[in-house]
Amino acid sequence: MRPLMLISTVSYSLFIWHWYGVLLRPLFAGLPAAAELVITVGVTIACAGVAYLVLERPFRRLAASRR
Repeated sequence: MRPLMLISTVSYSLFIWHWYGVLLRPLFAGLPAAAELVITVGVTIACAGVAYLVLERPFRRLAASRR
């Protein structure tokens, strides 16, 4: 899957889970700003991807099966 399609697929999960990436920023305070940003965005995308696979996708399938 292309990166932008992946981000659009998990966009709601990104909205919900972005705060956890922001909360981890102080752990990387000694790094350069660019590295800190890359790590924060990476953690956010990883959390959103897991949440999409574990939570959102099964509920979407359940809703589709009830139609």
